[in-house]
Amino acid sequence: MSLADVLAGKVTRDLIANRTVLIGTHSLAGVPDSYPTPNSGSHKMWGVEMWANTTASILTNRFPEPREGFGVTLIEM
Repeated sequence: MSLADVLAGKVTRDLIANRTVLIGTHSLAGVPDSYPTPNSGSHKMWGVEMWANTTASILTNRFPEPREGFGVTLIEM
């Protein structure tokens, strides 16, 4: 949803209450807020999408684990 719509009161409180809200660009208007990442293939990933993935990892307790030692884990990340 658009931040402008949220600020204008067009978005009901029920849609965003008690939720994690990330604000960022996700279209050509946000250039240059897109970056190549190891898992984005040939496409760049929007900054807000990276924050969403990071937030999801934190909230679901899914972190990289040093199974084969610190060096290998660091390279995998």
